[in-house]
Amino acid sequence: MRKLVGGLVLAGGVGLVGAYGTMRTSFEMENDIRARALSATETAIHGVQTRVEGRDISVSGIADTEADPRGNPRIFGRC
Repeated sequence: MRKLVGGLVLAGGVGLVGAYGTMRTSFEMENDIRARALSATETAIHGVQTRVEGRDISVSGIADTEADPRGNPRIFGRC
């Protein structure tokens, strides 16, 4: 009986993960990651370039530092 219940739970779990994977497409995830990356860097003082490919985020440019009084408080945790 335990093996039957265990098998049913395993099959149900795999089915739920598969259903979730088909509902949330990689294109949708990439757009979400891109939007979050751009919003995190849009207030950069020196202007940085943000590129998202799949789940990889590449940022290039001059980074703001905590020493810069114009720095983004959201990035440095001074909110």
